[in-house]
Amino acid sequence: NNTANIVLIQNESRDEKIGGFASESWSKNKPKCGNQSCFLFNMSKNMRFDAIKGKGFYQFCPNLGCIKFGETDLVLDEDFRKCSSEVENFFSCGFNNYKNKEGEKGEEKAMKMDNVLAGKKNFKPGLIEVWVL
Repeated sequence: NNTANIVLIQNESRDEKIGGFASESWSKNKPKCGNQSCFLFNMSKNMRFDAIKGKGFYQFCPNLGCIKFGETDLVLDEDFRKCSSEVENFFSCGFNNYKNKEGEKGEEKAMKMDNVLAGKKNFKPGLIEVWVL
């Protein structure tokens, strides 16, 4: 079943709601999946982190107790008891299609920021909800 879903996490240490949209179902049979319609979000700060184009996958399920958006961008590990986030490899909060100092359109770039999604790299999840769409 290739159903999209939304993962919603209450970040207990910062009282924020963060999460991600997964374009495909998570599966141990297909550990790397997802397309560039995946995105991450921080509902408390009204922030969205779109997929950086050109990656081979955007969702990663290395084992039954772990799901990832990107490699390190949002990780739910140890059966969702341990979470971490470093937005840097697969998702970005913008600044695409910039112009260089000569005013010419530059190649597509994305601003990469550590810890901006959850506030710090490791955080304690409170409530976690997964919504199948």
